[in-house]
Amino acid sequence: MLTFDDDKVNTTQNVGSLFTIPVTVSGHPSPLVTWSFSDGPMESTATKTVDSHTTLTLKNITKPQQGTYTVKAENVAGETSVEFTITLKGIHSSIKLYSITG
Repeated sequence: MLTFDDDKVNTTQNVGSLFTIPVTVSGHPSPLVTWSFSDGPMESTATKTVDSHTTLTLKNITKPQQGTYTVKAENVAGETSVEFTITLKGIHSSIKLYSITG
């Protein structure tokens, strides 16, 4: 079973902010916990799991970190997962201005 703050399932964050997603994991036997980003593996430095708690921490969020994060808990009894979608505000495109004189 996964317990988490519903407000973090779909959230909008500022570019450059710190964002954490704490999740409590329960099951017998204790489940194996894995995190993924956009259906791919994640850097292990972004997640920490201790006993029945796992946390995703995103520091100084940038555009490439915008997307869907999934935490999955799995044991012999089965598996459960939840997705967290992070949208960023404050993303600006680069605009180059040129001055042409004749």
